[in-house]
Amino acid sequence: MLSRRRVRGIVKDKDAHIAILAVNPDNAQETAERLASAGVRAIVNFTHVRLKLPEKVLVENLDIGLTLQKVAFYLDLMEGDK
Repeated sequence: MLSRRRVRGIVKDKDAHIAILAVNPDNAQETAERLASAGVRAIVNFTHVRLKLPEKVLVENLDIGLTLQKVAFYLDLMEGDK
C-alpha cells in the first residue's frame, strides 16, 4: 500500500479530485481515508465495503456483481425476443 505521503504527492501532481477504488476489501477503508486526506473529493467505490468518510467526500458505491447480473438478465430477455 502506498504511504500517505506518496498518495498526497500523486493527488497533488495529477490535480486529482476523483478516485476509483478497486482494492482488496481489507485495504478499502484505509486507502479511501488516505485519498480523502490527500484532497480527493469523490470516490467511485468498486469494493463491497461501505466506506466511512467525512460528508465532504462523495462516495458512489458500485456493485459490479449486481451490474453483471442485470446485464445477463436483460441479455436473456433480448435473446428470448428473437
